[in-house]
Amino acid sequence: MSDTRRTRLTRETRIPGRMRGIVQTDGEPVPVHADWRSLAAFIHLSDLHIMDAQSPSRVEYYDRYTDPDMELHSEIGYIGTYRPHDALTTHVLAATIDAVNAITTAPSGAPIEAVLITGDTVDNAQQNEVEWYLGLLDGGAVHPASGDPERWEGVGGPDDPDDRYWHPEGGVEDRPRSLHGFPTIPGYFDAVQRPLRSPGIRHPWFAIHGNHDAMLCGTTMPDSDTRALTIGDQRIVREKPGTVIREMLLDWSPIGPSPFPLVPDSPTVHVTPDPRRRFVEPGDYAAMHLECGHDHGFTSDNVATKTNYWTRQLNEHVTLIAMDTVNRHGGWHGCIDRVQLAWLRSQLEVADRYVIVLSHHPAETLVNGHTIDESAPALEAEVVELLQEFPNVILWVAGHTHRNQISFHGSGPGHGFWHIRTSSLIDWPQQSRVIEVLEHDDELHIATYVFDHHGVAQPDIADLTAVTTLAGISRWLAANNWQRQEGDHPLDKLEGKRDDRNVVLHLAKRPIARLHA
Repeated sequence: MSDTRRTRLTRETRIPGRMRGIVQTDGEPVPVHADWRSLAAFIHLSDLHIMDAQSPSRVEYYDRYTDPDMELHSEIGYIGTYRPHDALTTHVLAATIDAVNAITTAPSGAPIEAVLITGDTVDNAQQNEVEWYLGLLDGGAVHPASGDPERWEGVGGPDDPDDRYWHPEGGVEDRPRSLHGFPTIPGYFDAVQRPLRSPGIRHPWFAIHGNHDAMLCGTTMPDSDTRALTIGDQRIVREKPGTVIREMLLDWSPIGPSPFPLVPDSPTVHVTPDPRRRFVEPGDYAAMHLECGHDHGFTSDNVATKTNYWTRQLNEHVTLIAMDTVNRHGGWHGCIDRVQLAWLRSQLEVADRYVIVLSHHPAETLVNGHTIDESAPALEAEVVELLQEFPNVILWVAGHTHRNQISFHGSGPGHGFWHIRTSSLIDWPQQSRVIEVLEHDDELHIATYVFDHHGVAQPDIADLTAVTTLAGISRWLAANNWQRQEGDHPLDKLEGKRDDRNVVLHLAKRPIARLHA
């Protein structure tokens, strides 16, 4: 069961040294009245992070410094360049597609009109990752392997002696197994690299651009050196000897330029090169969506201008405006450049329907003011102020924080909008969301609930043949991320509170010209 209105998946109480199990609890109903009229109904996915976990330009070794026993743990916080379930992102998306296809109606019973995906569709801005993501969503066979298809060349494999990484097939007495109870799973690497087939999403779906769709590790703009590294035969496994770790980690930040730690003397291992790992360049992301032969929001204009913002009429009641909040100069938090801000205003000025704004970054993360020219980008306060000028803006939907969260931005009666963020498919709880806009008398209502993918809640690790088993293993591993059991970045925070998950939100109804024409 994936519908959290009926049952919820939660984590067992933590016992140090043991893996938490996943159990079912009571659901969280969302009451919708029969006389409320549906204006729009859609599904929200975010932060899929489809990943080539064997890519040479990944920096998993960064992550060790936020382990609980590390001196910098409390200062640096959570980095997220390594997760024990990194190789399972395609399986989680396939299980999510199954869940999405099972949802045909919104809380009122109105049909689902679209699926909106707010960025970080892939993890490292690579061509092969985008191909896997598009292949799964549009339907067909996907082979989630790179380099040598016959052997695993990423971290945790048979040739990797590093005990900070989980070694699913054993061979190394690693810390995840000895300290945190992680399992040994024979045949794991063969299973995660097998081709899989997806039916594709049966609803129309539209994509929004995120920082991981544009930048190496979602943080650093590619250059000639990192392009060569990514398609080459050497994978960096540690920082250069003598590196001041604290400085290295602080340089790699949410605010640009965030340089990549590409140092000639860094220790490397040989891997099989793969040209399909090449980075997508500006304009490529939109072009690949167009080339797949389906309408996913982007236009030929986006390809020509190398932009990723667009607008479209969802139906007779609602206009969608998709922003591109990626700072192309580096850093994982966002902003909006001046050209796009002017475009946004122009779209708001002509909108004659209710407006739902879409972006990868939510308002509170539009703080990346790094620029290489004299034109400072628009940040949180300016963007929010602009949206509040227009009473037909009722909702802003975003991702990025990997967290279920809802807040309100308002400036007075009839002005203001709800701001909904939805969790990721890579971190616990690996949920997505249904959102419906309704009206009745003098009020608008926004009914929303989260849902789980179809991964098995208690997977049998002895049988790895089913995609739902592998997706269930991913959720189980994500629920036991040893860096996020407590402290400033706990997994519980990602779940959100009840009112961040399943809730009905209310707004004063706004008169909009020609709304019902």
